[in-house]
Amino acid sequence: MKETTDAYRLVVSIDMLLYTAVSSPRGFISSILELKDRLALLETIRENNPALKIFAFDLIMRSPQYDSSDEGTWYYETYGRLIFRLGYLEHRGDLGLLTPDEETELRFDQGSRLHLDDYLDRRRTNLELNA
Repeated sequence: MKETTDAYRLVVSIDMLLYTAVSSPRGFISSILELKDRLALLETIRENNPALKIFAFDLIMRSPQYDSSDEGTWYYETYGRLIFRLGYLEHRGDLGLLTPDEETELRFDQGSRLHLDDYLDRRRTNLELNA
């Protein structure tokens, strides 16, 4: 932090600051309070150098449409596509656009709800920190 006291510009990857990696928002374990504390570091830097121009960037968490744990949590290996599909169907339901076949599919796949809920919790945290 002392490196920023007389700096003119600061470029910050929010992903690296919060999660220590670009793809980790899908796999973070830290509590929302711990993540907010990490984010507060930027406020402290600003207080120590009010003239500093801070350029921060962040990647919005996404849900890949395929099964692979390369970019996310372990359960993406088996449930990645299903999580995407359930999210898609729930969104269509919220818009009142579900077909009868889609309604059946959504009810049938509720056994995977635990993984979808975990994903949605991570996404809510990611979005809250981006606000």
